[in-house]
Order: sequence, then structure tokens, then C-alpha cells
Amino acid sequence: MRTVHFVQERNWNLTVREDGGEYDQYDDLRTIYGLAIGKFGQVLAGVRLRPTDDICMLTDDLPQLVAQAPESLTGPDVWELTRLFTTREAREQRKRGGADLKLDLLVAALEYANANGAYRVLCSFTMRDYAAFNAGGYNIRLTGLPCETPDAGLIAGMEMSNADDDIFGFKRRIGRVAKSWLLANDMEVALAGAVEALGQDNGVDIQASQFDVTRRPEWGLQ
Repeated sequence: MRTVHFVQERNWNLTVREDGGEYDQYDDLRTIYGLAIGKFGQVLAGVRLRPTDDICMLTDDLPQLVAQAPESLTGPDVWELTRLFTTREAREQRKRGGADLKLDLLVAALEYANANGAYRVLCSFTMRDYAAFNAGGYNIRLTGLPCETPDAGLIAGMEMSNADDDIFGFKRRIGRVAKSWLLANDMEVALAGAVEALGQDNGVDIQASQFDVTRRPEWGLQ
């Protein structure tokens, strides 16, 4: 899915492996993948989450976006959010008045990170995204000056507060009340019969037949 979105659709200069997948050193056994699943089981959006106490894409690969000492940004209570995308199907649904799955999945990922002790989140987005976050009242700041890139245009490193009050505010802005994420593997989904059934069994908020599910990684780079 990342190969389709980032390499084929957006023409990013990323390495595609022999198996057709786009993955790097930040895809390992500590990585969590958030997926928005449609009513027919199709993936509609995705995101990658990972702790920053050992490696961090923002500070290691994009140091030009960081104005302070890298070690002051990273740590065990700081996670990084990368590779956020929506599929063409999800974007078409959005044009027809459907859910904003990019925002829904972002909030679900932040809530999951908060529940697992991450009270700050690092990311890099375009300046247009930063303006939207500010307009929405999110507690976010730049980690340095923005920089023009050949793949994504003008981007900036960002640090987002992810405390309990922030999560409450995130969810209130998109009309969520119940928990918006579910940690599951393929076997658990199969036993429940469907992702939606598993969500209902676990008290997860399901809206418009969309579902936010965070899957455990089943592989890692060696």
C-alpha cells in the first residue's frame, strides 16, 4: 500500500524491495501499524508509529528540520508518527462527503500512543498541514525552520503534545467519544468473524462502516 501511495502516486524517491514493499529501518519489531479498514475488509488508510528512544526519522534522517539538540526531543515517552496515507478509494469517498479517514486515523494513532505512555509525538508534515493543525487548535510546534524537499515540497518537523487533555480535545473535534483504536492481529480478526465484530466486542467507536485498527507487525528487518 505504501509503494502505491508514496512511490507510484506521489513519485517519492523511496526504495522498493524485491517483494514490492516500501519499508526501511523504521519498520521493525517495535513498529506499530495503524490501519483504517473499510466494511469489506479493505485498507483505506495507514500510518506508522514507533518509539524514539533508539532511532528517529526526524532527528536521524531530517536533521535540517531540527534546531535543538536531538536528544532533547526523543525519549521513551516520545513516539514518532510517519507514513500517514489514504488510498484513492478513501479520497474519493471523502470527495463524496464521506469521513476524513486521514484525520480519523491520526487521532486513533495518537490515542493509542497516549495509552501506551507516549505523551509527545514527533512527525514531519507539509506547512499546509501545520496550518490546518494550528487552525484546529492542536497543541503543536515546529522543531525548526521548514525546508523544501524534492519529494514532499515544503515540510517541517513538528512536536505535538499528546497528554490526556490533548486526546480529549482531538476526539471532541471529530465527534468521537468511545475508544477509537483496537490492537489486533489477523488471527483475532478471523476468530471474531470480521473487524467490525471485533471492534464491537471491545467497545470501539465505529462510524460510517469505517474502523480504526492497529495491527501488530508480523515481520521486521533483520
